[in-house]
Amino acid sequence: MSSTATDDLYAILGVSDDAADDDIRRSYKRLAKELHPDRFVGDPEAQRAAQERFAKVSNAYNVLKDQTARSEYDFERKMQRQRGLDEGIEVVDAPVEETGYKREVGDRKYREALQLQTEGDLQHAIEAVKEAAELCPNVAQYHTLLGALYDKRGWHSYAKAELEAALRLAPADPVAKKLYQKVVGVNAEQAGQEATSGKTKGKGKDKKKKGKRGKARSAKAASLKGTQRFRKKRAGFWATLLGKLLGRSGRE
Repeated sequence: MSSTATDDLYAILGVSDDAADDDIRRSYKRLAKELHPDRFVGDPEAQRAAQERFAKVSNAYNVLKDQTARSEYDFERKMQRQRGLDEGIEVVDAPVEETGYKREVGDRKYREALQLQTEGDLQHAIEAVKEAAELCPNVAQYHTLLGALYDKRGWHSYAKAELEAALRLAPADPVAKKLYQKVVGVNAEQAGQEATSGKTKGKGKDKKKKGKRGKARSAKAASLKGTQRFRKKRAGFWATLLGKLLGRSGRE
């Protein structure tokens, strides 16, 4: 017998098998809100699917919230896994974010973000895909879209971080690669502009400083020349006066 994410009570609630009671309760409340009938008014098919999933969620919660029922379920789950291994059947533990309800919600938020992007509503598009990335942090395409949206808003540092996350998850993703190269190029250009701007400002300050020093030196030089002229003029006056006195004295 194979144990998959679709029939695993923990995966249905989107929690790990060692989740605390509070985590299980919070996850159930969130899912109950997501699956509320009012969210699917006018879409009978989606409403029916939500009701079916809510029945599974309710069943999972009713079992896992009770310690006795949970212990029995854990024991049975363990025995099923062991029987599968003994019979040589592969037991698959698919990550919750890859195949569980979280991924379904994440994909819906992702599609919603794409639609909002085409309508030009970047802020709500970012909010939608951020929810998807928070639910399923290991899905590269969510980070790629978030990086692209951040880039459109001009938030290049955030875009770079999201695209790096996407490339860690999917190194060969051509879209993420192209966007990352673009964002890194923009950051490099901005850094160059800032550096150039800083040098220009520095030169301006130097010029101003040099200008002040030049003015001070000019004033000092002018003052010195004035003093020298005055002294020279005064020396000439006394020399003339002395010459006249000596001349008169000689005639007498």
